[in-house]
Amino acid sequence: MEMTPIVVGDRKTLDSLDYSVKFERQYPDWAWSAAGWTMPMYEQLVEQVYIEYTVKCIQDDEDLDILGHVEDHSFRKLPRIPSWVPNFSVSVVRTQLSMWKACKNIGFYYAPGSSKAHPKWSIEENAVIGLSGYEIDEIYDLASKESAKNKIVDQPEEWASMMEKLPAEGPLECHKTEVAWRTLIGDRTSGDEYPAPVEYADHYPTLPKMLRINKELDRCRALGEDDMSALMRVCQENGVHPTDMPRLMEETRRFEQGMAKVMLERRLFVTKKGYIGAAPLSSQVGDVVYVLAGGHVPFVLRKKLGGQKGAPLRLVGECYIHGLMQGEALRWKNFFWEDIQIL
Repeated sequence: MEMTPIVVGDRKTLDSLDYSVKFERQYPDWAWSAAGWTMPMYEQLVEQVYIEYTVKCIQDDEDLDILGHVEDHSFRKLPRIPSWVPNFSVSVVRTQLSMWKACKNIGFYYAPGSSKAHPKWSIEENAVIGLSGYEIDEIYDLASKESAKNKIVDQPEEWASMMEKLPAEGPLECHKTEVAWRTLIGDRTSGDEYPAPVEYADHYPTLPKMLRINKELDRCRALGEDDMSALMRVCQENGVHPTDMPRLMEETRRFEQGMAKVMLERRLFVTKKGYIGAAPLSSQVGDVVYVLAGGHVPFVLRKKLGGQKGAPLRLVGECYIHGLMQGEALRWKNFFWEDIQIL
């Protein structure tokens, strides 16, 4: 049976640890909360230690950043741990949105305002954690899972098709096209500039154009066509002057870098109210977006099929939803924190 050498303690007693524990043992980066250290404890099952460590982090830090480490459910290898508990033995490929700095000296997203996390958990009801949350909306449409894989830049046509289904104006003041490109990069540049400058609006249509050009040039090379003549012809067919190619390539590179931080292992989604966002790979139509107290970013949660109101939810993962990343939902007239349970 699998065991684990991790347990959480009080950092204040660190100096009293034996030298061999304090300096010779190597601890992974995730094994530190804001106020705790880790040391060996071999009698606990790995699932139990992961549960208790996750709770400890939330209690110490008063935020839900640890939930950003939950791997996508399609990659889960410890089925016995609750949906809200990360499997710390695996690496998460996607960027953790809650830990991404908005820009230098300004901080993170703060979807729940200044609220803190105060979890309700007991060893008796081990798998369930109680949190405060507010339901934003239900997912109505989702991009394909293929759009969330490594070649995410090959999917602009699918994203554009999703946007065409929406009315020109949604719940936000800006046009849906602006919401779309800001969502794809999390409204941030690769250099942590927030919000992304308006020039990125020009980079967005450049992306599919450059993809078409590059694919056609690759085809020409495979057929043995001369590079220069192929470049001249393909550029002319796409309305691009060859001398503009370096600028267009740089614009594409900048947009792709921003997109990679947000869209890798995430899918573009649209809610019933018309909000646009980026959800975890395993999200489904019908999942709900919540703001959780102490969570810097919103989360996608799943209701039990046919479950009654107040039934425990399952965590799918953190998400980006444009226009609700800076505490805007807290200013809605009908906003209130409700007690929810996550299993």
